[in-house]
Amino acid sequence: MQLFLCILLIESFVLSKTLSIIVVAGPKNRPMLKRSMRDLSEALKHLPRDLSVRNIFFIRGCQNCTFSDMDDVVTEFSSTFDISINVEELHFNPIEKDGTNFTDWVAEFYSATDLRNGNPRWKWDRYLKHMRINYYFLNGLLKALSDAKSDYFLFAEDDQTYNLHAFNGVLELTNRSKTRRCYSKIAYQGRRPKNVTKFTVPSAFGAFGTLRSREEALIFVRLLKFVNRSESEDTLAEFFCKASKGHVEVNHVSRHFGWDKKLPS
Repeated sequence: MQLFLCILLIESFVLSKTLSIIVVAGPKNRPMLKRSMRDLSEALKHLPRDLSVRNIFFIRGCQNCTFSDMDDVVTEFSSTFDISINVEELHFNPIEKDGTNFTDWVAEFYSATDLRNGNPRWKWDRYLKHMRINYYFLNGLLKALSDAKSDYFLFAEDDQTYNLHAFNGVLELTNRSKTRRCYSKIAYQGRRPKNVTKFTVPSAFGAFGTLRSREEALIFVRLLKFVNRSESEDTLAEFFCKASKGHVEVNHVSRHFGWDKKLPS
């Protein structure tokens, strides 16, 4: 009987998939990070049996800034999950070659779409914002990839809500066929089938809720490393997806609320 229980325990350990979460956040006029992390904290207390979270990396998306909400969240998560999850705050210092503080000619020179064709959405401040997002998520992902025991990597922004059992959705995505899958999403913004939470699309907007396997993450890192000044990371992922005739798998268990007039209750 004891041998049988040991075998079951070993099988459970071997079959369990492991996840690292990369959270990029910056100071906002509203307490978005705390609202988002309230949901994430509760969801982490309802992990499915076959999924474990190894790391949560919090990245402060500003330099030498006061960000008390980030301080509070990191302290809370470190205390709540001190035994089960490695919680770290990462600090990165971009320099000029990283594309986060160039003069404005760079945006016009590198950008493949909006700035050169006169679209007013793609102005210098917007370009700079996306280059910073590229930088922080890339470096956070490289840190997460250094943990050889992490199988999957989830991008999180500071303006998402999460279903209580959101990680069931994460696990469901990891169990889907990998054929022609570029990456997956747990938060989808855009037109989608009505009253459907599980679907497949040719592309998906935003870094928020993006899920990649280790293999998919390594491909993405190589892609972003060499063209990180040309477009935002989600646009680069879309171009790659189209070129490889791939698709994005979605299980909509998180919602991006950054453009809402009011914070979710």
